[in-house]
Amino acid sequence: MGEIPEYVTQMMAGDEAGMGACMGDHGRWVYGKAYRILGNHEDALEAWQDVFVKVWAGITQWDREKGTFAAWMNCVARNSIIDYYRKRKREREREHEFLAYEDDGYNAYLARTASRRKALPDEEAASAEFAQAVVDALPLLRNKQHSVAWRLRHLEHLPTKDVAAVLGAPENTVKVWIHRANLELRGYLREYAA
Repeated sequence: MGEIPEYVTQMMAGDEAGMGACMGDHGRWVYGKAYRILGNHEDALEAWQDVFVKVWAGITQWDREKGTFAAWMNCVARNSIIDYYRKRKREREREHEFLAYEDDGYNAYLARTASRRKALPDEEAASAEFAQAVVDALPLLRNKQHSVAWRLRHLEHLPTKDVAAVLGAPENTVKVWIHRANLELRGYLREYAA
């Protein structure tokens, strides 16, 4: 399974210096994951702090036989950020119910891109540029719940039923939110569409 990072050994011994080193190694991607899901700096920073509190408190739960420390930490981060989102949602709760259907515009684009055996360099560049444009456009969506549903479905790859569970909304409602996000994103991304 590889060598255990020194900071993990330190954390297991209760040494806070190990926690600092862990934050130095993993802090940036944890913040990035939180920002992708939550969509703003303040929430991402709070969720980032929650992740590291849970890592510190739960370090003895990591089982080297079940996977690497990085994989365990990724799981802790994902669950913690989703928990944070649920908590924030309860604080600001506003339910919207709509008739449901799911649009697969972005999924179809991803399937076309993934199905290419060997993309040419200019195709790879265009694909990366499109993906970045999508991420850049997400904060522009009018409804934050639509944006979060889209992020969880397409960036975190959760099934729609799991997105519904995270957001505490009916699955059909979540499908509508994702569809509406797709429609709005299309307006922002016409020049990148294949």
